[in-house]
Amino acid sequence: TLRRDVEDGVVYVALKDHGLGVYRRAAKTNVLSRIGAIGGLGSTWGVRVSNHTAFVTALEGQLAAVDVTDPSRPKLLGAVATGGVSRGLAVDGQTAYVAAGSEGLVVIDVSDPTNPRVVGRAQTRGTAVRVDYSAGRAFVAAWNDARVYDVSRPAAPRFIGAVRLTTDVTYPDHGRAAVTARTLGIAANGHDVFVGNWWVPYSYRLYPDRTGPSLVLPEEINLTDFGPVAAGTSSTIPIEIKNQGTAPATLFNNWTTENSFSVAPEQ
Repeated sequence: TLRRDVEDGVVYVALKDHGLGVYRRAAKTNVLSRIGAIGGLGSTWGVRVSNHTAFVTALEGQLAAVDVTDPSRPKLLGAVATGGVSRGLAVDGQTAYVAAGSEGLVVIDVSDPTNPRVVGRAQTRGTAVRVDYSAGRAFVAAWNDARVYDVSRPAAPRFIGAVRLTTDVTYPDHGRAAVTARTLGIAANGHDVFVGNWWVPYSYRLYPDRTGPSLVLPEEINLTDFGPVAAGTSSTIPIEIKNQGTAPATLFNNWTTENSFSVAPEQ
């Protein structure tokens, strides 16, 4: 069991290789009994139910729409390829948002469930694992960071901001800078954002009108190793720094903590 959703007292469960399972709880015994199922959807992972339609993602890179008007007899309505590895899923009205692994955020028009269509995409720095929607924005847990996009125009998601979480390195590399902590879950309610990483859940407040730079460093930067360097010689490692933010970035007063090392340029 990977994910589940509930509508009208019926529970819908993504059963991986066994497709979509449909269950109902007995009020007297609290026992869940399967009342319906449908296979042939791939390796199902995420499921959301809206207006008697179950939307299901599959790891093969697909979103399927299933008619569950009669929960005991679910019927496939249509499907669309998302690319990547589709896991997380959020649905708002006639639009679905899929966290599609290396394909990032995929936006799908599901106004016609028999013919869902990909209408927009946004790349993420890391593997898009989970997604949530709130107040015109899509929130993505993307392995390396948590990201927010303005999706008021579904065909053109606009990056708003991101946050990278870290964790201290333990023995034998203790003393190095904190490394990236993997972000695996995300949820949002208006401007409140809840991020679950590998170690700790965090709460954030989104200020979408603020602009600013957002530096992106190579993932391997925290474990940089110059290797053996003979006495009297030097070794240089280039570090590529990118700005993914909404304002220009300026680096100034670049320095090192040890006299054995130097950095250029200084600004």
